[in-house]
Amino acid sequence: MPAQRTVPTSSQSRNSESGAPAAAASAPPLRPLIKVALLGDSQVGKTSLMNRFIEGTFDDTELQTQGVNFMEKTVSIRGHEVTFSIWDIGGHKDFESMLPLACNDAAAMLLLFDLSKPETLDRIRVWHQKARERNKFATPVLVGCKFDLMLEAPLEEQRHIVQMSHQFAKAINAPLVFCAPSVPINVTNVFKVILISLFGLEPAVPQLTRLGEPLLLYAGGELDLDSVAEPPPPLLPRSNGGASPLADVAGMAPASLRSNSFGGGHAGAEKTWGASSGASLGV
Repeated sequence: MPAQRTVPTSSQSRNSESGAPAAAASAPPLRPLIKVALLGDSQVGKTSLMNRFIEGTFDDTELQTQGVNFMEKTVSIRGHEVTFSIWDIGGHKDFESMLPLACNDAAAMLLLFDLSKPETLDRIRVWHQKARERNKFATPVLVGCKFDLMLEAPLEEQRHIVQMSHQFAKAINAPLVFCAPSVPINVTNVFKVILISLFGLEPAVPQLTRLGEPLLLYAGGELDLDSVAEPPPPLLPRSNGGASPLADVAGMAPASLRSNSFGGGHAGAEKTWGASSGASLGV
């Protein structure tokens, strides 16, 4: 796994040569760097998911990504710091040539689709195929965005999208998570699932398996379609550009942020289900 490395200064080198204890002996341990590729059609919620996780904000006027953007966030997990490097590629076919920038060396790939537009799930199969041509080892996670909008659909339509997404997740042996960056719901849990899957950790985030819930299934998990969850509590107002008032509930301790873009740039917190508290990523 790629890691950030510390280069000794000239003074440290001189101390080492003169017999002084090596600076590396007291240097902090290397921080794992986890590259995550966000893949999917335009306007399915890739940039919103990244912004909500990194900065705790949501802007429904966000323009489509032009090219590739990336942002970084360092979090604490069980007393150790881990840095997520998240790469967001524009969903238009014109940016397919930039797919290697996002996929090469990625440890995980998030395959995102819009829960209110089932056709975007059909096209995620193509995204998965093209990504696999460039990276055969990244851990896939199937992510359905805009769960809040899906709840407005008739129950049978919800059942259909749940069954189809579960079927595809099982076919590629991937966890399945439904989220809503606008509320937010399950945003932090998406990244907890990545860590749990990559490092083989004991799952601290419970599965959500019933129709009407924002699904969270680990690879191989099964649905419970025989029961329907109670109606969710009223959704919170969308936050346009400002920090979420629930930021303290996200369970994230931002140590550093960085963002960059290639090809033009752009043209939190959890509401419940499985949210953690404190200053670390609770997995």
